Amino acid sequence: MEKCLNPADPNRCQGIFASGQCAYLAIEGSKHCARHGGNQVKIQEDQKNLRLYRLHLHQERLDTLADHTKAKSLREELAILRMTLEALINDCGDTKALVMAHNRISDLVVKIEKVTSSCQRLEFKIGDTLDKNMIIQFANEVIEIISKYILKYLPDEVANEVLGKIGDDLMLSLESLSPLNGKENA
Repeated sequence: MEKCLNPADPNRCQGIFASGQCAYLAIEGSKHCARHGGNQVKIQEDQKNLRLYRLHLHQERLDTLADHTKAKSLREELAILRMTLEALINDCGDTKALVMAHNRISDLVVKIEKVTSSCQRLEFKIGDTLDKNMIIQFANEVIEIISKYILKYLPDEVANEVLGKIGDDLMLSLESLSPLNGKENA
């Protein structure tokens, strides 16, 4: 802090002591010296500059992500939430620790549910999903493609048997993908 040599200096601190006006120079951009809070202007200016710098960094990252081909997917975020939940549960060594962490666990489960729902809505909206009929049609087309080559090189009896087994295996595979597979209807 620099002492003010001229009592009439316009840059003199406007702070008041019991004995009169402060005898130090005000900090540039403020009416007060550091003792009277003049440094707050500098601190606020520094914080503003830091926020602008961070905003610029985030804007660059946002621009990078917005142009990414997977920007319209929430699958990575969902995976991070699930890994976080798994790590949290694994860190709970006993029942007491699990009970103590139940609020965080519940919060993560709710977030996972919300992101899952959002992901499904987004994928449906942009047409990034296949319904059961489309999958069955695809399986039929695969069988037709395979049958061209099998019928070309195998006798008809063997080819029909092989194609039947391929079709059965594809249908079993499709059934195993169903979210209700193995669950009884209540």
